Amino acid sequence: MQEVFVTAHRRLSTFRGESKLTTWLFGICLRLVLRHRRRAYFRWEQPTAEPPEQADPQTPEDQYRARQADAELELLLEHLSPERRATFVLFELEGQSCAEIAELSSVPIGTVYSRLHAARKHVYARLKKLRRAGILGAQR
Repeated sequence: MQEVFVTAHRRLSTFRGESKLTTWLFGICLRLVLRHRRRAYFRWEQPTAEPPEQADPQTPEDQYRARQADAELELLLEHLSPERRATFVLFELEGQSCAEIAELSSVPIGTVYSRLHAARKHVYARLKKLRRAGILGAQR
């Protein structure tokens, strides 16, 4: 996060006001994450420690279900390209419109539709495959 704000501070003079400031910041964040992922692929970085636990009012059972759902979602999304994954997550999980995603990603709206369609197709196919293999449970 610090790198995002350092980059934003360094490039503040290039902000032309053609979009929202949050859109501009998201673009910086997305590009930094993609660059980090590309570098991490070649360095084979592995996390060495888990972040500290936050005080959470959920019961242990709720926490388990949430972790299980997160792990299942990660299995479904793990083979998507970063661009398709970002589009899918922004649309399906964050509730952004395709127009907003196009603005955030600095791509034509048709590209967003194409990425979303391909991502959905991949996720549904992966879901069927994992259910057949018994890795994911039946529909809830």
